[in-house]
Amino acid sequence: KKPIPCNPPLTTYDADYVRRKQEVGEKFMTCKSSRKLCYFTDGAPDPSKEGVAVVLCLHSCGLHKYMWLQREPFKDIFQICVDRMGHGGSSDPPCHNGGASDYTFADLVAELVELMDEVYKEW
Repeated sequence: KKPIPCNPPLTTYDADYVRRKQEVGEKFMTCKSSRKLCYFTDGAPDPSKEGVAVVLCLHSCGLHKYMWLQREPFKDIFQICVDRMGHGGSSDPPCHNGGASDYTFADLVAELVELMDEVYKEW
């Protein structure tokens, strides 16, 4: 298949996207399992304040945390956007039996709880 032609041709990322990606940066947290989660936070400056919603943003297979990046930060929403295991800057999930993973949803949830606890240490 040939790519769909663009007029004018797409030669770079949108400047606002690049700016926002630089603003939020990347953070890393090492889980008890020794695997690393890569994430960014964005939005309301203090998630502990009354009226601020905290949202954990998870992507689907084949994507990454930046799919949740907004053009401008939300004022009353604090986002925690994480690369799931095997995606972006996060560690690969453990593999067994010739490549099949034993990494379960329960493993993911436990590590996401660790991430939430780590993020809240900042406040």
